[in-house]
Amino acid sequence: MITAGVSGDCAARAARCSGGAGWSGGSDWPDWPDWPDWPDWPGGGVTAASPRRRKVGVHEALVLDHHGVILACRGGGTLDRPVRFPPDDDPGVVHHAPMDEATAFLATLDATAPGRPTACAGWTTHDLVAHLAAGAAEMADLTESVLEGRPPRPTAGFAEREAPFVAMDDTALRARLVTEALRLDAAVGALGTSGGTVAFSARVLTAAQLTLHGRSEAALHRWDLAGDDETSDEILARPELTAHAVDTLNAMLAGAGEDVTVRTRAAGITHGRIAFAAPGQPDVVLVVEGAGTRLELGDPSPRPAARAEASTRLLALWGRRSPGRTIAWDSDHPDAGRLRDFLWAPSAIATATPAASSIAVATGVTAAAR
Repeated sequence: MITAGVSGDCAARAARCSGGAGWSGGSDWPDWPDWPDWPDWPGGGVTAASPRRRKVGVHEALVLDHHGVILACRGGGTLDRPVRFPPDDDPGVVHHAPMDEATAFLATLDATAPGRPTACAGWTTHDLVAHLAAGAAEMADLTESVLEGRPPRPTAGFAEREAPFVAMDDTALRARLVTEALRLDAAVGALGTSGGTVAFSARVLTAAQLTLHGRSEAALHRWDLAGDDETSDEILARPELTAHAVDTLNAMLAGAGEDVTVRTRAAGITHGRIAFAAPGQPDVVLVVEGAGTRLELGDPSPRPAARAEASTRLLALWGRRSPGRTIAWDSDHPDAGRLRDFLWAPSAIATATPAASSIAVATGVTAAAR
């Protein structure tokens, strides 16, 4: 699932960008037109050298000669530095604008061919987009049903809801992803106003939880496309995404490959508290005791079993790893090996029982597909 944006003081930032105070490039930019009707987007009949508008995540961008300069936006979290979105590679074009997970994902997707393999084994970029578009459509349908007072229904399974999207032409699929994300964004906004909740995959979620889940999906699946880069380091290190991972992994359906209890058993862990540290953030602690198995956030341990950058730790919690990322294992810690087995357990689970697990394993990368 991917949503179109997160809450923020967009109006002030849009005024700053469109007024020219937040960017520089030495060009005379045309006046910014009125907002178009969402989710429709003008298109066609535009040459590469003429100014045109396009969607980049939650932003509206003015594109000239392949340079995406953000002039206005709706929603979005912020960075405290100038950012450049691919394929804007001209050092003379710099702009200050929000960077949110949806923007980062869609900008990366824009530069990625549909047939290119991803970190999710067996999935091309087209397959990953189908997964996200189908998830957004399903969540929008369920949320709209709640808002309209219709009887609840079970969440459709992955295969059922994704098959029609996989079959779509890739250009149409990418447009549909944006449309469904915008529809979901509107539905979640209305849900937040009403104070309601929606049931999704055996969980009951608030609007804030849905928004955070969408941010997490966009951040993780962007990494599945782009791998390790500065943007991944930036967005995957956000502490709220780690907190979301802890909550979500604890609530996974029993028997799923990501389920904490399944991973603990696969790693042969029967008891204990094992801390995984990241600089400047709470430890993630694997707790195995009589009351059950869970992940929790805790105060920094004087001797964690492992340390890593926050972005690397988040990927590891979701079963993803990269040879370019380092986890510092305490070789003398009695639980270091058990924590390692817990993190990479989804690889063995997926290989042994692919039909029962939603984890996909890529060459050199263990990636949670959902």
